Amino acid sequence: EVKPREGCSRTTFRFPDKGTKQMMDIQKQHYPSSQYGAATHVCGVPRTFQWAFALCRPFMSKESYEALILRTDYTHLPKHLPKSSILKEWGGEVEWDLGKYVEWRAKEEGVTLDPANVRRFDPTASQDEAMTDMTESFKSISAAALQKWDPAPAKMGPVEKQGSGQGWFATTKWKTKLLSAGPPGFACYFDSDKISEANTATRAIALFGAFIEEDIQGAGGKKNAFTLVTPQRTYKFAAADKAGAEAWVAALRGGIQEATVQHAESHNMLKEMAPTPSQGNGSTAKRAEVGSSTVLEGPMADMMKAPAEATN
Repeated sequence: EVKPREGCSRTTFRFPDKGTKQMMDIQKQHYPSSQYGAATHVCGVPRTFQWAFALCRPFMSKESYEALILRTDYTHLPKHLPKSSILKEWGGEVEWDLGKYVEWRAKEEGVTLDPANVRRFDPTASQDEAMTDMTESFKSISAAALQKWDPAPAKMGPVEKQGSGQGWFATTKWKTKLLSAGPPGFACYFDSDKISEANTATRAIALFGAFIEEDIQGAGGKKNAFTLVTPQRTYKFAAADKAGAEAWVAALRGGIQEATVQHAESHNMLKEMAPTPSQGNGSTAKRAEVGSSTVLEGPMADMMKAPAEATN
């Protein structure tokens, strides 16, 4: 399944990265039968990629080519499997709950779960229009203005960031960036580690639905590392020492909690503003239509103004 589910990210496709290739090597080494007499179905690829793969047929063995089936959706699966073996999301009958699986697996392994820190993102945590607007607005803020923000970022300083390695010219090299755990509910990083007006945010990251994975001991190849996993993408950082990494993890987890509170408050606000049958169209709405533009009102509007005011 390579097509993002609703609420997880925009519909995109990237060519296989290092991790995907390693998975294929493991499959070949430890499950050799999967290479012959069995098939791997890759569902959700763009049609153009499906056509491009067909051009590779003359350069592949018949067994390898037929063992890899690329399709744009899941409609072909019932021809190969009974519906009782296919997930409901794929057009089958199987219901699989990730939360229940994690709970069962933890019980089997004798692990105590912390419900407040389950290591997975919330698949319902898609950004609404207002949140997307705020994320884009924060990208224009300078490091100097953000440092003066009220409330100030929980932590701000240089870290190393690993490239995603996804894309034609992308790399997995580590480069120094300026990271900020703030504004509240967000994180930002800058290409330069200098705090100045000229240094504007490279990316603003909404923290709602995110979680942190620690790798202080360097099992992944880099000591004092920590990974920020959001519904949209994953960011891997590393601090200079163990204390620094632990401080960043604490600051970012605090930002995730703030984002959760903000999300709950905005939903409660929308419920209060929703018109009742007796109110009809005369109730106060969150958005006001002016010509072809949409104007935000209330607390959300005040938050949207903050980056510009801080910059000025």
